[in-house]
Amino acid sequence: MTTSSAHTIDRNSRSPKIVNVAFSYNVYSLVKEFVANKKIDEEVEFALEEMHLGPIEFSSVDSRREWLNTHVGVEVKKEQLLAAERTYFALREWIHRGVSIVAWVDVNDSAEYANFLYWIDRCDPKTFLMARPDFPGHGNFLNFESDPEKIMNSIRHSAELIRLECVEGYRRQWARLKSENSAFRLFDAENVLKSFAIDAFDEVLTSSIRTDWEAMPKILLRAIRKCWADGHSIPGDLVFSYRIIQLAKNSTEMEMRGDSSDPMRLEFRVI
Repeated sequence: MTTSSAHTIDRNSRSPKIVNVAFSYNVYSLVKEFVANKKIDEEVEFALEEMHLGPIEFSSVDSRREWLNTHVGVEVKKEQLLAAERTYFALREWIHRGVSIVAWVDVNDSAEYANFLYWIDRCDPKTFLMARPDFPGHGNFLNFESDPEKIMNSIRHSAELIRLECVEGYRRQWARLKSENSAFRLFDAENVLKSFAIDAFDEVLTSSIRTDWEAMPKILLRAIRKCWADGHSIPGDLVFSYRIIQLAKNSTEMEMRGDSSDPMRLEFRVI
């Protein structure tokens, strides 16, 4: 999990004209470069919390870190979560000051969309512009051979004004997910962001293991393709690999061999 070098706002400082909020590292990097190259009076913040993973309600930063590490194998430094907290504080302050917000979010990506809903819940925007890199041309957006400035301008110019009634809809959606407080929040076959339990993908993972020894990457590819064929998004390949290891350790019908310090070199088979 990566965070920006968030800062605390000086209440006597001048506010920027616009604050861009990104919910993935790729988009954050491109927007930051775009703003720097055009030399415009805008800030870029990185609201990344991996909120598609782990319970939403947690008692402390340490409890969230512990859950992510124990259950899905995601290691997060305390400093990263504290930096994220400072980012949300800064964004809330700018919104309170009336600074215009442009939210860059791919609403078809589970991780980005969950981070986006969490940002709405934390920062309480009343209205903002939504710039969607998932519009036609998204493939070119991440293609370094394309003209990034032209594409960024196009995305900004097509940004949609999100009014309060729509914001309230996002709030209700996150409130439902928060009340369910499940292990994962992912898009289902109907492209609805839903809650999934920690064992939701166990059958897909175990059925992807054969009687012959096979390496982790081959098993992961088989499982991911099955999920995509069924129209489901996934929590991540590293989350899947960690879960496969845990299932193998606690199963009498699966075997694992190899160096556990390098999960991608591990091999598995059913017996």
